[in-house]
Amino acid sequence: MMDVGGMVRVQQVFLVACLIASTLVFGTAGAAGQASRIDGYDGYRFGMSLDEARRVNPQALFNPKCSAGRQCLSYETKISAFDALVIVRLTGKPARVEDVLVTIESFTNRPVFYPCKTVLAELVRLLKARYGSNPVRIGAMDSLTWAAPNGGTAELTSICLGQEGSNDVIYRPSNPM
Repeated sequence: MMDVGGMVRVQQVFLVACLIASTLVFGTAGAAGQASRIDGYDGYRFGMSLDEARRVNPQALFNPKCSAGRQCLSYETKISAFDALVIVRLTGKPARVEDVLVTIESFTNRPVFYPCKTVLAELVRLLKARYGSNPVRIGAMDSLTWAAPNGGTAELTSICLGQEGSNDVIYRPSNPM
């Protein structure tokens, strides 16, 4: 017959075996829903040439000098119910997709107005569903970063003053060390 200490050890071994088995079958809870890599946005991939990027959305407007040393493609889209502007930024010679900026502005002079914090809450919900529930908070502002384990980040920055403001998500490749 087994003593109480032996039974406790058997139970502990059994629980550890169950935990290992469930991790192998279902994965870890922290990684649930997390993309393993962030390599672009909406069909645009980091490092893509200008010609390749133009084929992703032929209606995107081309600006050869949108900001310091960058060329851009831009187009309007909807994210949930919100009007968004997507700016695909290219740099270098030959020009390659460097990052993608998605902006949703909340201003009362717009035809359809959504409060800035309402937009922020929806973007956080969407980003958590896609990239995981544990972003890193940066600074005192509403700024959250999701880093994929195999590279790439999605950075959400919100600047809300009362009901108005702007929510930006920048998709970037990881910086090589």
